[in-house]
Amino acid sequence: MKTNKQTINKILYVLILFLILMVTGCKYFIEEVTKNKSYKFHETITVLPKGTDGTVGTDGVYVYFGDWPQTIKADDVTIDEEESIIMGSNIYYKGSDGNYYVRCLEDASSNELYYSNQTPVLTKESNSYKYFKIEPIKWRVIDTNFDHDLNAGTPGKKLLFAETILTGNINFYDYEHKKRLDDVQKQKYNQLQKLKPTGLLDALSSKLLNEIINGGSIYPNNYKHSKVRAFLNGLSYEIRPDDSPVQSLNNMYAGKGFLQTAFTDKAQLLIEVTTVDNSVDSAGYQYYLQTDTFYSANDYSCENTYDKVFLLSNKERSNKNYNLYISVYKLTDYAKENYVWYKYNYGKYFLRSPLYQPEWIEDYCYKVEVSDNREEINGCLQVTSHGCIHTGDRIGADSYNKIGIVPAIVVDF
Repeated sequence: MKTNKQTINKILYVLILFLILMVTGCKYFIEEVTKNKSYKFHETITVLPKGTDGTVGTDGVYVYFGDWPQTIKADDVTIDEEESIIMGSNIYYKGSDGNYYVRCLEDASSNELYYSNQTPVLTKESNSYKYFKIEPIKWRVIDTNFDHDLNAGTPGKKLLFAETILTGNINFYDYEHKKRLDDVQKQKYNQLQKLKPTGLLDALSSKLLNEIINGGSIYPNNYKHSKVRAFLNGLSYEIRPDDSPVQSLNNMYAGKGFLQTAFTDKAQLLIEVTTVDNSVDSAGYQYYLQTDTFYSANDYSCENTYDKVFLLSNKERSNKNYNLYISVYKLTDYAKENYVWYKYNYGKYFLRSPLYQPEWIEDYCYKVEVSDNREEINGCLQVTSHGCIHTGDRIGADSYNKIGIVPAIVVDF
């Protein structure tokens, strides 16, 4: 009996040991598989299944394309900072779940904001860092026949508009205002601009053109010279730190803007260069209830630009076929920690169109003396958390940093 009992104990011991080894081995195997699993960047356009939900419900056409930090890291995910890659301006670290994460200093626009996991978004003063998961960017196809080169003779392309407010804390321009061009400057500036595309702009004329720009003649709501356009496309831009006419070139986004961070080199090849319409017509007419009058932003329009990433204009945002007038936009967790203000999880976002705002609108008027003794505000249009067009505060004000960015791109598929 004793021998049989000893034999049974030995068998049980072996079985238990075997089970322990099996469990340990499986756990190790799972950990190794997860560790070696790599996040695949969305370098091609993936059309999501019919019936996918989005900003216009299940009737819209949605796609995945490109990648961007979005959701705060789950508590059970650990980060290996020894394993990283660089994408544009960001460093991405490998997580234990196989995904990439970016590490950021929290910078809430108020003390009353919360992430999707219901933890509070802390202000910059807390000196708190969080990780955010890199995820595919979801877009809605808002136009299937978009005239991207302003040439009716070429086939239309597909205009994509991001489904969420992706980031913020990037002012439209770096300074509050610049002086109006006087008549002589304006005439000379327009003449010189016409020479640029022809290649006939000589060194002396080029120097004069730069002097006009650097002399403080371009308005802060000029989209061509804006900081936000530089961020979107990875360009340099002029900064003006104070009231002096001196400006300098800032290269912080050069070659590492949203375009280079959200899209691999392969993915960038799929994005069309768009002739971005910055005409007076693109800004539309802005109605003011106080005088029952429509006003044009004629003084603040600028030349067309040629970009792969851009903000929508007032005309595009108001196109009823795009169904944007019924859409409100949620923020990613990453946008929340990037100073974007929101209410009930919906936030404001920039349009590229300048506004015209007469002196008698006291609530938003930032008064700037101009040559004809009128007072105006140099701002740009924005869409509110309610989905309405809003004129906003002066450019350079802190409130502009709280406005989010929802980019648009043109592709062909």
